[in-house]
Amino acid sequence: MKQIILSLLIVATSIINLMAQDCISPENWSIVKDTMPNFSKQHDLFFSSENIGYTTGVRGTLRKTIDGGGTWEIIHGLEGMGTRAIMQTLYFVNDLVGFAGGDGEFSALQNIDNDAEFLRTEDGGITWEKNIIDSMERINDLKFFDTQHGLALFFANNRSHHIGETFDGGRTWGTLETKIRRPEGSEFILAGDRVLLYGLDTLNNTYILLEINEDGTIDYSLNAPPTLSTFHFYNENQGYAISGDVSYKTTDGGLTWEESNFPSTTIWSIVHFADENNGIVANTLYEAVVGGGEVWWNPNGLELFVTTDGGESWERYESGDACAIEGRLSHYSKNGEIHFHAGNINGTYKFDFTSSVYEDIEKVIVRPNPVDEYLFLDNLQELDIRAQIFNVSGQKIYDAKAISKIITRQLESGYYILNLVGQNKMKPIHFLNYKAEKHLR
Repeated sequence: MKQIILSLLIVATSIINLMAQDCISPENWSIVKDTMPNFSKQHDLFFSSENIGYTTGVRGTLRKTIDGGGTWEIIHGLEGMGTRAIMQTLYFVNDLVGFAGGDGEFSALQNIDNDAEFLRTEDGGITWEKNIIDSMERINDLKFFDTQHGLALFFANNRSHHIGETFDGGRTWGTLETKIRRPEGSEFILAGDRVLLYGLDTLNNTYILLEINEDGTIDYSLNAPPTLSTFHFYNENQGYAISGDVSYKTTDGGLTWEESNFPSTTIWSIVHFADENNGIVANTLYEAVVGGGEVWWNPNGLELFVTTDGGESWERYESGDACAIEGRLSHYSKNGEIHFHAGNINGTYKFDFTSSVYEDIEKVIVRPNPVDEYLFLDNLQELDIRAQIFNVSGQKIYDAKAISKIITRQLESGYYILNLVGQNKMKPIHFLNYKAEKHLR
């Protein structure tokens, strides 16, 4: 007979708990800063599914989460991915197959930088295959359509910019020709599953917005706002272009833009929409510190703007210095499907929107403890909630509309995560399943 021990606490596995700190947050939002002391700076963060995410950074460091960012495991310490280079970007097409790209390794003895490095994993980040990209100094961003076909933004040794394209999983690369001379922002703009690129036109020195289709064709029918902008898309149609004190909004994927009331942002700002109406903008606040005849600008808090009407109006808040964001942060969010995380120097930020549906999820009671063959869910009522069960590797083994009784006797021994999901909000519950023999008396 099998029994299942449920726990709302983090189970005792190799997953490493972070030191979490709640920030002062506006209504309906919570901001949690998690730090992992003495862990090297992380440059990019990517979630391959609701539960599984990765961060990577200097000299082959890599962390992984299997519970949507609740806890993180250090998979690789320094040089653990087989490289001494800075990995600038990550992209996973599923929970096992992923890619990382970055700078070339610096040789102190020869005082030269080697060509850029590209890494590929097929086992969820445990082992990596390394390729050298000739004549390229750095890989700034990656996007893969499947396990073989992908795109990269390269910065070459001759200071030029290139769009790379591969059809063999990154083992060899060609160049995709577009009208853009220099991509602005050094990264792709992801609008849902669409891939957009923004930059200077090679012919007339104006800014254009284009779409790279999966078949390699280029769509130039999109229009760019009249001034230099940074872009943030909630889904394939709704997006925002920010340009100093002027902002624009599109609801047709970039064909047309209308002026919008958006708070001031910089390239360092965090912009995230939990749904079409509820969004947040976070800017770091700085204070001047004078010492030794020099002025230093230290981060001392967060400036937060919140909208509940799709960006038409905003409310301003301030958070304390405990949650100041240091440096430019990587981030990953997709159509509001998961909580928003941003890679801190040694941890992550999580911006979480709490809706009434999420509050309803919190009321669901999972019982009993221990469980014998069946898992019961109380207080479901008429809620539109799905129940998902994942194993410790992050593989989904159950996914259905939540019902009051789930059969669990078929599970093998080991740790599992039950996700209660409703309207893009998720509540993870950890549980342990183990086998026990029923002795006949």
